[in-house]
Amino acid sequence: ALRMFMDTFKIEIMPITEDGTPIVRVNGKKVPVTPEEPFRQFVNTGVRDIEVFNIMMYGSRPIYRIISDIFGIRTTYNGKGIFIQVAPIYRGNVCGLCGDYNLNKFHEFIGPDMCLHYNSTSFGNSYVIPSGECTAPEYRSPCTYPIGDTCTLMRTKTMEIGEGRNRQICFSIRPLPKCAESCIETRMMTTDMGFHCLPAKDSTTKDLLAQAAIRPLTMFRRKRQDREMTIQHPESCYRP
Repeated sequence: ALRMFMDTFKIEIMPITEDGTPIVRVNGKKVPVTPEEPFRQFVNTGVRDIEVFNIMMYGSRPIYRIISDIFGIRTTYNGKGIFIQVAPIYRGNVCGLCGDYNLNKFHEFIGPDMCLHYNSTSFGNSYVIPSGECTAPEYRSPCTYPIGDTCTLMRTKTMEIGEGRNRQICFSIRPLPKCAESCIETRMMTTDMGFHCLPAKDSTTKDLLAQAAIRPLTMFRRKRQDREMTIQHPESCYRP
């Protein structure tokens, strides 16, 4: 099912049976949509009627498109997935399951609690709204520290070893605490940490190195341990 809110309008596309044609409703009222004739919603400005959106239907196993030129939104729904395209005016001003559209691909999984999630399942579950119509999955926020609200950051530690063609970048298998800018540590401690190493010249390694500066790379938990090093790091941090 699809439920979409646009201005003062609530748009619903509700399946009746698995093989049947869904019902389309606008503000609770069933509206006609066929492959030959889309539904068009207008509002009167006092001068003329303006189309707010239209709903089109394609194919025998219907695909629906909801298009609003005045709001700059196009939505495609096939009964299983939703594709949403928004105009450039929304850049940096959206959030949710489709990302934040700010040209930073490393922070797409920010949940409603402003925590950075590390896989799509946890991220998706963070946006589930429980209701009587479905059972919400069990969800526990994996984020120890919310973004923008802490001095203690969890980051993958990186180390450079070797020289020339043998130069490698090693990534800690688990993230470690790090103090944010203008914060200081409560106390320092040491940890014996495993590292997974990659060739420094590879483009993938360079990309991972850039990501490690802004988020923990939890994928290294499943990688082989190439080295073990004793690392000094803060136990936690605070703002003086």
